[in-house]
Parts: sequence; C-alpha cells; structure tokens
Amino acid sequence: ATMLMFSTLALVAGLTLASAKHRLANSKPNVLILFVDDFGIGDVGAYNSAYDDTPNIDSKLAARGLRFTDFHAMSLCAPSRASLMTGRLGLRNGVITNFSPLSLYGLPRNETTLANLLQPTYHTAMTGKWHLGIQPGYHPMDRGFNSFLGLATSHDYGCTNTNFTTRPAIGCPHYQHDRCIDYGSPHADPASCHIGPNNPWNESLPLFGNRSIIAQPVDLWTLTEKYADFGIDFIRSATASGDKPWFLYQAFNHMHVPVTSASEFFNTSTSNSTVEHGRTYGDALRELDFHIGRVLDELETLGVRNNTLIFFTGDNGGPSNECQYGGSNYIYNGTWLRLHGGGGGTGKTTTWEGGHREAGLISWPSKIPEGAVTDALGSTLDVFPTVAALAGVDMPSDRYYDGIDLAEVLFDGSSQGHTTLFHPNNGEGPNGAIETLRVGDYKAKYRIRNTGGCPNWPAGQVGKGGEYRRTQPLIFNLRSDPSEAHPLEESSSEYAQVLASIQTAWAAFNETVADDKRSTANYAIDSQCNAERCIKPCCNVAEPLCTCN
Repeated sequence: ATMLMFSTLALVAGLTLASAKHRLANSKPNVLILFVDDFGIGDVGAYNSAYDDTPNIDSKLAARGLRFTDFHAMSLCAPSRASLMTGRLGLRNGVITNFSPLSLYGLPRNETTLANLLQPTYHTAMTGKWHLGIQPGYHPMDRGFNSFLGLATSHDYGCTNTNFTTRPAIGCPHYQHDRCIDYGSPHADPASCHIGPNNPWNESLPLFGNRSIIAQPVDLWTLTEKYADFGIDFIRSATASGDKPWFLYQAFNHMHVPVTSASEFFNTSTSNSTVEHGRTYGDALRELDFHIGRVLDELETLGVRNNTLIFFTGDNGGPSNECQYGGSNYIYNGTWLRLHGGGGGTGKTTTWEGGHREAGLISWPSKIPEGAVTDALGSTLDVFPTVAALAGVDMPSDRYYDGIDLAEVLFDGSSQGHTTLFHPNNGEGPNGAIETLRVGDYKAKYRIRNTGGCPNWPAGQVGKGGEYRRTQPLIFNLRSDPSEAHPLEESSSEYAQVLASIQTAWAAFNETVADDKRSTANYAIDSQCNAERCIKPCCNVAEPLCTCN
C-alpha cells in the first residue's frame, strides 16, 4: 500500500510520465483519431466474438496495433470530447455536461486544444461531431482546425428528412413522421424522440462545411460516407503538399441514436439481440466499419500507413436504455446494481465500467508491435500528451494535466499506465464531480443511481428510481471482478487498506484541482431567431425549422 500511495501522489502531483522524453519524441508522425459516438467495447470483434460487424477495425487496426483491455473515456459526449482535446478533466477545463444547439459559448477559450498545439507545424482538419461550441470563438476552425465538415452536436438535437425504416418503439410510435417535412403533423412524435419536428430546439439539423451551413437538414443516409470522403481528400491533399505532417480528427456520429445506415447495409448484420447491439445497430456499425476501412486503405495507397499514428476509441459506453439500438458493453454490466442494488442503467452517463471503459486501439505499424495486447491503464486523456511529445510541441506549462504520455507502453512494452484514474459524474450526482475513482486494480464508487435500465431487461433490473450517495463506497477489484458483481466486504482488512489508498489519492487530486488554472464553461443559451436577430445555426429564418436547400 505504501508504494501504491507513493506512485499515486507522484503521478497526480507531478505528471512525471507526461514530461518524460522518449527516443521517438519529436518524430512528427501523421496523426489520425477515429472517435466513435456512444460505442460499447463489446461492439468490436477483437474484444467480443459474439458480434462480427467490425471486420476492418479488427484486421486493419486491432491486428496491426496495440489493443488496450483497460482503456477509458468519460461517460458523456461533450465532457469526453473536451478531455480528449485538452488532456484535462472537466473540473479543470470547465466542460462538465453537454452544450445545446442554442449554446452561446463552448469549451472555454483559455483552454488549449490538441489542434491548437499542432496547427503551426501540421495540416489540421476535422470531420464529425464537435459538441464544444459552434459560435465564433468556439467553432472548430477557431480551435486549431484549418477545415471542418460536421455537426455542432449529436444528430438527435434536431429533425432531419431521413426516412427511418426502423426506430425504437419506446415512446416513438410515429417514427415515420419524425422528419422535418412533417412539421405540424399531428402524427409526429413528441420532443422525447429528438428526431421529430416537435423537438425542443425548434430546428432542423444543420451540416457545416467550414463556417457555413451547407445543408439543413442533414441527410443521415449519406453522412458517414461524406465524412470518409472528406477525410480521404484531406489526407491526399496534405500528403501531396509534402511540406509538413497532418492531423485528422474524425469524430463520427455513428453509433449514437437514431441509428441509420445506407440501404446497401440493411440486414448485413447477423445480430438478433433485443437488449444491446441489435440488427439495426449492427447494420449501422457495418457501414461505419466499411468507411473506416476506406480511410485506412487510402493510407496504404498513398504509402503513409507506416508513418501514421492512429487512435481508435469511443466517447462513452453504450446507453443501457436504448436496448438493441445501443451498443454492447460486453461483460462490463454493473452486475451488483442490476441484481442486488435496485437496478438501473450501467452504461452511458454512469461511472460503472460500462459507462466509460472503451475499445482502445493504437496503431503505428513501423513503431508499435502488431497484434499486441496490454492491460496498462489508459485513457482518452492520454492522447493529448502522447501526441504533443511525438510532435515535438510543448504543452502549456501553467496548468495540470490528467493524461500521461503513453510512449513507454506503446513502444517499449511497458505495462505501467495510470496508477490512478478519476471518473467524473455525467448523469449521476453533481455534473463533473468525482465520486468514482480508480487506484491500481481497485475502483471505489460512492454514487448509486437506480434509473435508466433497458426496458427489455427483467423487471427488477430496469431500476426502481432515485439515486443516493453512499457514506462508504462500494469497492471492486476489477482484475478479478470486471463486471462489478462482488464488492469487497466493508469489514475486511483489504477494504480498509484499499480505502486508505483511495482517500490519499483523492486528497492529492483535490489539491491539484485547487491549485490549478481552471476554466468555467458558460452554458447560456439564446433561442431567439427572426429576420432581425438569429443566434442559433439557421440558414433560412423564414422557415419554421430553418430548412433550406
């Protein structure tokens, strides 16, 4: 326990791994981040053989890189993206919950993004879901990206004209009318279905090309293909220039609901599950996998695959309440809560393992052993310091970082990643607060929420309602109990020893937060939109849903 506490304090207070110089520092590889939305670790065949909807991801990333078995994100969209871009938790960067289409602000402007760091020496571009503000000063092109094709938020924040062939029956009986062109229809579903014209933001979903709206509403049938095309064109152009390396951030809207795929992918999945990763979900995942394969094949065609560092992961786990329209969190299902703790969701928006444990694949064929597996504790927080060191750029020195440089894990086979990891609330308890933390193999969880289970689960597991904070945390040994079924006995000496280490780590972390240069996000919104003044993204104020061709 003494060594455990010492290493915890060293990492939290000094970030020793983040500042270490590795032999590959300043090697300046191309960098590709493939970031999937609402994605379960069990959706990838390399992690879970029950599904086979990721042949390209399995063969071209997992088999050609390092597969992390203990890799983590945040448990909600915007906080996860902010942490990826800054290497800092929401208590530091200010992003503790989601921004809306009406948000006036975004990721605080005094936060430095990975794109900001790389822009002077790299070509930079982004496709996909940003979710960190779209107004001037917060737009991706104001945060380090030279070009952008994507959405301001998730694609459930407004209606589209996509004709859905299937849709969760729960609360959405009129899914075929949930299109912008059915505005005013008495058959359209209420706001809880998000995709319908009766949505809380009273708008259609805009697609941005750089700073301009190029389609409103967006066509979800072709969106993933557009993202891949844009990425391929950017890689070709940046490679042809030959003057500097490139950084491409592809933050796909798949696999967030509403899940869709082009017609050629209908019924290509073999899944028949009714509680996770169902047929419609699997079809959409096959579409995503196909287009990721196209991007990876282009790297081979251009001869730059061996000089490209690729990160593949997701922003949070699959949402329990979406049942077959959500992802598979594999064995990370919070068994104690479902069977003994009153039931409830254990995926997205929770700090059970299913909410934040992600597929983590990192590939660089000429430098990282192919087909290797590591149980080192890693996080999306680590992308920022790892890439900064390899690119030879200095991170701002006036703030703390929660990420570490993974160079020794990636290139030297070290199994030493994080010794501590802090999981912020993003749906349980106060947003951004730390009430779940990891020290070594042990995880302490103070907050219990009994809502959000899949309605198709046995009745006792769906959730009895309510939430509470425990005086003494549940503590799980994740190495022997990854499904979080059997908490340690509170009366045991093991519990007492682990709790002491957890309290020491927590106190050390809180000291760094108190001493840090922290930001505070402004979540103010403005819904006014008329011919004289319109703040929200709207390409035609004369139309009730801002639609235009």
